[in-house]
Amino acid sequence: MVDVPKLKRVTIHFHWTEENKRRDLDNVAFAKKFILDALVSLGKLENDNRKNVCGFTDTFGYGEHASVYLEIHEQEVEDDS
Repeated sequence: MVDVPKLKRVTIHFHWTEENKRRDLDNVAFAKKFILDALVSLGKLENDNRKNVCGFTDTFGYGEHASVYLEIHEQEVEDDS
């Protein structure tokens, strides 16, 4: 895992690679919940609620090994006052 500072507000692009087309795409992307929970647990993301995760996108590909790559974009934090 790449060492990144704690992020406050992000959008995330998930690129999923599957070995074949047997699993439905929604079943593949369901794993994002566990990835977001892990980022919070590791202290890399402040929280995985709507205030901190502005949105996400998914793309899918096929290859020899199943994997997921994240592209995390930090968003400007808006002043809540």
